[in-house]
Amino acid sequence: MCDVVAGVDDANDDAEAMHEVIRVQSQLGRIRKSRGWSLLDVGNKLNVHPSTVWRWENSPAYASNITELQMYARVLGYTFRVLVIANGDDKPSESLQPLRPGN
Repeated sequence: MCDVVAGVDDANDDAEAMHEVIRVQSQLGRIRKSRGWSLLDVGNKLNVHPSTVWRWENSPAYASNITELQMYARVLGYTFRVLVIANGDDKPSESLQPLRPGN
C-alpha cells in the first residue's frame, strides 16, 4: 500500500502529496511494462482507451484522478490510498504495495 499524504493546513504538504501521486503514476507504468503489458492490454482490462492509460501514467493533470489511479493499481495487483492528516503526523510511504489476499 502506498499512502499519499495531504496536509490539512500547509500548501507544501499538499504539493508533496501531489508529487507522491505523480511518482505513483510513473511507478504504475513501470510495473505495467515489467509485466509485458501494453497500454491496450490495460485499457481492455479497464474498458478505457489506451490513451487514457498513457495519461494515467504520464500526465500530472490526471494525478488528481485518484479513483481511476486506484482502479489501475488494482488491475496490476497493487493499491494505494490517500490520507488527509494534520501537519507533521505522517510522511508518504516509498512504494506501491501488492494487494493482500482478500483486498
